[in-house]
Amino acid sequence: MPVDTHAIRILSQRLSIEPFCEQDAVESFSCISPSLTRYMSWEPPASLEEYAQVWKRGRIYF
Repeated sequence: MPVDTHAIRILSQRLSIEPFCEQDAVESFSCISPSLTRYMSWEPPASLEEYAQVWKRGRIYF
């Protein structure tokens, strides 16, 4: 049974963790590199459109 993670937030004085959302895509795309994705199940995407295919499958874990 899938779990809805959209309501999950972890907050502290120095950190805020929340589930990835579409609005995060542009900013996070600029940080993706071959060294970051080396052990991931996907290769660095060449475009935002290609990146959308990855995160829409729910496979974004940094």
